[in-house]
Amino acid sequence: MDFSGIENVINRINQIESQFSPSQFSKPAPTSFSEVLQSTMGNLQGPPVTSAFPPSGPPGFQHPLYGFNPLLFNQQSSFASLAATQPNKLVRHKDHEMTAATAAAFEKLEKLVGQRFPGREVIVTSTTDGTHSDPNHYSGKAVDFVVDGMTKQESVELERLCEQAGFKPYNEYIHGSTYKTGDHMHIDLVS
Repeated sequence: MDFSGIENVINRINQIESQFSPSQFSKPAPTSFSEVLQSTMGNLQGPPVTSAFPPSGPPGFQHPLYGFNPLLFNQQSSFASLAATQPNKLVRHKDHEMTAATAAAFEKLEKLVGQRFPGREVIVTSTTDGTHSDPNHYSGKAVDFVVDGMTKQESVELERLCEQAGFKPYNEYIHGSTYKTGDHMHIDLVS
């Protein structure tokens, strides 16, 4: 396998990072790409991990070129801690924009679904995108999603799981709505 392309990207990232002094940041910047991976993903077990993301520094670090910490928002525990301090901050989860509080509650829901319906994928179909009658979608506080293989009967239990995670569900597996495009669950974050 040819890794020259990855090495070129890492070398270019290191060149860009060398243009910035560590004093520009609130925390000392890592000195190498491997330090970034270690500091942001060091708690993972298993073989060494590589990433296609730009170096992002330790949690809370604002990257000088990208202005955010992409690795931080891909760690499963990040949304709960961010939601505690900035609940209305928009983040990306499952390739969709939502508030940090919504993402934290949705992670809790994903765990509950995984326990009750093992092996089934939870797929976000819409958040701030699309056309919706509920204004909470546009503020990142509502999510439309499906669960692989979900039946109408099982969707009633899914409603209960949504409530446990902190959402008010509207079961569009069973009920209709103005902009319904297919069976799914609509949830609003309970304030």
